[in-house]
Amino acid sequence: MPNEKSVAIISVGKELSLKKTIKLEVECYGITFYENEFFVTSGWSTEKEIQVIDSEGVVKRKLRPEAGVLKCPLYVTVEPKFGRVYVSDYENGVVGLDMGGEPIFRYNDTTTKGYMGICSTPSGDVFICTFQPNGISKVMKENKLVGSLPPDESELEPVITLPNKGGQRPRSIAYSRKTNRILISFVGQSVDVMSIYHM
Repeated sequence: MPNEKSVAIISVGKELSLKKTIKLEVECYGITFYENEFFVTSGWSTEKEIQVIDSEGVVKRKLRPEAGVLKCPLYVTVEPKFGRVYVSDYENGVVGLDMGGEPIFRYNDTTTKGYMGICSTPSGDVFICTFQPNGISKVMKENKLVGSLPPDESELEPVITLPNKGGQRPRSIAYSRKTNRILISFVGQSVDVMSIYHM
């Protein structure tokens, strides 16, 4: 919950119940869970980092690359195949880090705007929501080094293209291991919706 700078742990059953609230000093914008640890992004906070915390709220470590690598880190996923952290930075694009916070991959170009939700699959695929173009793309990350690519060398492969009419924009994305589907939430001018796509 970015405005409260906190993470809510919710028990899911017949009803939802709040088990615990963890307070941090950053916006707590995006979150993912990997090997019994939460990875939480700092959003638009002054500190540009990913905090790794345990279920009690203890900060175990901070992934804080050199200045300029992260500008607005919003969403985060851990790619299980190689154990890499991928961050969607609203302005800087897709940033890949190792578990120590060292950059290993960065993609952005002049035609893509508004990098939002990001998720990964057990096979190592990484998908990202973008506002322009409006839709979901697969990140092509093979053999790429840290740095921006030329504008004509796109490393995003469109998977779902959405119409620009109606103001609907994909905000967040998650992968379901059980059903092999991706779930996408949208924000828009009229009504907020969630859609489910089979991979």
